[in-house]
Amino acid sequence: MAFITFTGAVPLWLVTDRGLATDHALLGQTLAAFSLAAGLGAVLGGLLGARFGFARVTNASLTLGVLPLLSVLVLPTGPGVMIAAAPDAPAATAGIVIGIGNALAGLLYLPVGALQGVLGLAPAMALTFALLIPAAGIAHHSLRRIG
Repeated sequence: MAFITFTGAVPLWLVTDRGLATDHALLGQTLAAFSLAAGLGAVLGGLLGARFGFARVTNASLTLGVLPLLSVLVLPTGPGVMIAAAPDAPAATAGIVIGIGNALAGLLYLPVGALQGVLGLAPAMALTFALLIPAAGIAHHSLRRIG
C-alpha cells in the first residue's frame, strides 16, 4: 500500500499542494529515486536477511520505512524529497509476492482514494504510510513462525 500510495499520490500532491507544474522534472525524478531506492533496498534486504535473519530484517525495514515516507510530507519540495524516501526459490517467491502485493494494493487503494477526497492528500498518505507499522508486526510474527 505504501508503494502504491507513494507512486500514485505523491506526484499529485506535489502538483496540488506544493504548486509544481504538471510537467516539472522533479515529479519524474522523485518517482525514479523512489523506485531506485526500492530496488536497492530489496537487494540489500536480501543480503542482510541472509546474515541477520529474514524476520528481523523485514520487521526493521517495514518499521524504519515509515519515517522517510512521512518526511516527504514535511520537507520542502526539492532534491531533499528524493533523498528522504523464501530461501528455496527466491526468484519465484519474489515474483509471487510482488504480483499479489501489487494486485491487493491496487484493490485496497480504492478506499484510500476516497479517503484522500475526504481528508486531503497529505493526511491520507500519512495514514497509508503508517500501515507499514502493523505490516512489520504481521511479517515479524509470520516469519518467526516459519523459522
